[in-house]
Amino acid sequence: MATTSTHAAPTARPRAAWPAVPGLRLPPTLLVGGVLLAVVVALAVMAPLLTPYGPLDQDLLNAKKPPSWGHPFGTDNFGRDVLTRVLFGARVDLLIGLVPTAITFVVGVSLGAVAGYFGGRVDAVLMRLVDIAVAFPFFVLLIALVAMLGPGLRNMIVAISLVGWISYARIVRGEVLVARQAEYVLAARTLGFGDARIIAGHLLPNVITAAIVFSMADIVLNILLGTALSFLGLGPQAPTAEWGRMIQEGRQFIASGEWWMTTFPGLAIVVVAVAFSLIGDGLADLLRVEDRV
Repeated sequence: MATTSTHAAPTARPRAAWPAVPGLRLPPTLLVGGVLLAVVVALAVMAPLLTPYGPLDQDLLNAKKPPSWGHPFGTDNFGRDVLTRVLFGARVDLLIGLVPTAITFVVGVSLGAVAGYFGGRVDAVLMRLVDIAVAFPFFVLLIALVAMLGPGLRNMIVAISLVGWISYARIVRGEVLVARQAEYVLAARTLGFGDARIIAGHLLPNVITAAIVFSMADIVLNILLGTALSFLGLGPQAPTAEWGRMIQEGRQFIASGEWWMTTFPGLAIVVVAVAFSLIGDGLADLLRVEDRV
């Protein structure tokens, strides 16, 4: 009579390092950052419902008016409502922050995992590409790419995506170089799992934490890069409502006392940066691995 083994089948996965969901307590920084970001996104989505003005509506008779009940953030030199332009500008700047980050995250994590896992020539080729890219100052390289592609939102996103994957590749490569010698990877190989399954199903879930946390800071960096390029005239072109462009257009009026044209777009950048920074800190606490295998 056949007997049933009381031992569980071997598994290639390590003990779960992720926090258990039942009773999970989110870090306060993650909660605050998430709420702050949710408010910003809600304001951007509902912008047409929150203001009676359009982002391009001009009223030259009310140009350069200080904050008032009718225009809480004042008006710019064309009489456009600054509050309206800040709300609609959030859509553009969030797009600048999120889209390139998503692209560079996927590309960089994939390349870094493949290079770290296989090593050898694959790793050598990737590292040579990284060495070439980091040989140039990042912002200078970005300006050169945008200048070649031409100013505009689409070209700016393309330029950021072309160079932004490097950090993710280096982070994940370093993690994979260590993790590929772990017991659960050796067990997966023994069980006959393919390389793609080992990388996607076993290595990445255990090494991707650092890349996720870094992506929050990278979103802030991309927003700042976008505003800087717009300030230089290489980003979204006038009359598009974009925070960096608004600061560039309003800076010439600071000396004459029209401070609101640059102050409120600048504060919007600070609020979004704080939100993503808090989310990054919270994710670092939430996803911190206590026991690496």
